[in-house]
Amino acid sequence: MFKTILILSAILIYTKTQKEMKIKRFNDFMSESIFDKDFFSRIGSLVKDTGTPGYSSSSTQHSQSSSEPSISSSVDRTPRSMGQKSSLTQGALTANTNKNAPMVVVFGGTDVGGKASGKYMYDYFTPDVLSKYNVFVANSSRINGEKAWKEIQEKSVELGLNPSKKILYLFSGGYFPAMSIGGAGLDMDKRIDYLNNTFDKIFLVDIWIGKSGSTFYKKLAEKCGNKLEYYSYGGNNSGGGSNNIPVRNLIVSKASKSHLTAPDHMRTNDEAIKSLKSQF
Repeated sequence: MFKTILILSAILIYTKTQKEMKIKRFNDFMSESIFDKDFFSRIGSLVKDTGTPGYSSSSTQHSQSSSEPSISSSVDRTPRSMGQKSSLTQGALTANTNKNAPMVVVFGGTDVGGKASGKYMYDYFTPDVLSKYNVFVANSSRINGEKAWKEIQEKSVELGLNPSKKILYLFSGGYFPAMSIGGAGLDMDKRIDYLNNTFDKIFLVDIWIGKSGSTFYKKLAEKCGNKLEYYSYGGNNSGGGSNNIPVRNLIVSKASKSHLTAPDHMRTNDEAIKSLKSQF
């Protein structure tokens, strides 16, 4: 019995010695290696963790992300792409495959080179823009704005659209149909209140103001300035395409954002759409 115990003890001592030698050789390798010791300790802990019952990579990711701020549920991250295009009497509505995509209502300017705004506004509202929003483009600056808005609402219900935001985009002569939204029979203050209550943002893109629209746009700036973005050309001392420097200056003073140095009248659209795409 005693002899057996001695033999077993000798085997254990030999085994322990071999292990210690291996450990020593491994430690020497670490100290002489191009890798630092922290690298191997991280590898070691990773191997250890993967052998722990109940461990999974998804649980680790959850614990890491739990300290990060959560994304608001109100932010719609559903993929968007251009859907069907519907012809209405006052313009065309390009729906989005994401029914919650923002709605952009575009009332464009006067004819340019024989082309109505219902044609040339698509030079700016290109497929990459249309793929982000539900977009209505008016046939021309001569449409009935109130009728157009009613048709947009009716078609939206038919298509099941529920836009997360509504944006009114007015370029040049698009001022005329815009002033009738909310009901041509309503007084001016009530129409402006309607625009303020209906739209989350209003883009005035080198909008024609002249004399006939001066009171309307002056009141719009005073009541809805925080929702307005104004784009023009010619700098601070120019009327741009507005033909009304005093009201233009008032809009600039009230608007949440202004850009007055576009290369020309038409290219004010480039700056406005750049801003649109950055926000919605």
